[in-house]
Amino acid sequence: RVADQAWPDSQICGGKPCSPSNQFCAKPFVNAPTYHLMDQHGCAENDPNGPVFDPVHGVFHHFYQIHLAAPPGHGPDYGHFVSKDFVSWAAMPVAIWNGLDASAWPPRATPYDNQAIYTGSAAVVEGAGPGGEGPGIVQIYPGLCNKADWPACETGTLLAQAVPADYASDPLLANWTKPSYNPIMENTQRDPSTPWQTPSGEWRGRPVHP
Repeated sequence: RVADQAWPDSQICGGKPCSPSNQFCAKPFVNAPTYHLMDQHGCAENDPNGPVFDPVHGVFHHFYQIHLAAPPGHGPDYGHFVSKDFVSWAAMPVAIWNGLDASAWPPRATPYDNQAIYTGSAAVVEGAGPGGEGPGIVQIYPGLCNKADWPACETGTLLAQAVPADYASDPLLANWTKPSYNPIMENTQRDPSTPWQTPSGEWRGRPVHP
């Protein structure tokens, strides 16, 4: 029973373990600012992550570190807001969970990032749109791992990708999936910069030392 377990505060949502089906730490803020972003899951927030404009559906996306986590992690994970005009914003479900791919039901386990999802970035990449055609969004994030569940984990951090799960039919990009080729880089540092493409077509990025 949940009551018999010593769950960390970041894993508790409404008295039960946090999960894609239970992602509110407390009630939304009644008097939240009208034109400023504030977490509406009652979990608090910090670093902004991967702000990006979706060229497919014409929507601005803002992600942020939301202070909740699915067991056995400590968080944070990726919260999500959307806007059509960069002024009025709508709160969305958690976009990227630690240790889970929430695009499937039941969620698929991803042991390589089961501790937390830290500050990442987003890029619009040609060929990442619906059906692999045209430009689309790719998220690159540092996943925190532990050696017991991911034997290759030496530094505690790796880089992974998340992409829209149902790009064509999900205009607000509520559903994100972690491709099967993850992680894309093992034993790296945290907080990767926004990747950029050189004139020769090579993609480059720069993580920041913790």
